[in-house]
Amino acid sequence: MDERCNAAAPKKAANLSINSDLLQKAQALNFNLSATLERASCRRIRDGHYAD
Repeated sequence: MDERCNAAAPKKAANLSINSDLLQKAQALNFNLSATLERASCRRIRDGHYAD
C-alpha cells in the first residue's frame, strides 16, 4: 500500500452497503472484499480522488 495508507494500522469493523448483485458475483469469485476496498481506497487517496 501507499505510504499515505498505513498497512500496519489496526483493523476496525464497519458496516457497509453494497449492490446485492455485485456482492453475489464477488462472493462467487471468492473476492476478499475487505482487501479490495482497502486497495481501491488507498489508490484513490494516492491519486487525489477524494470525491465521487
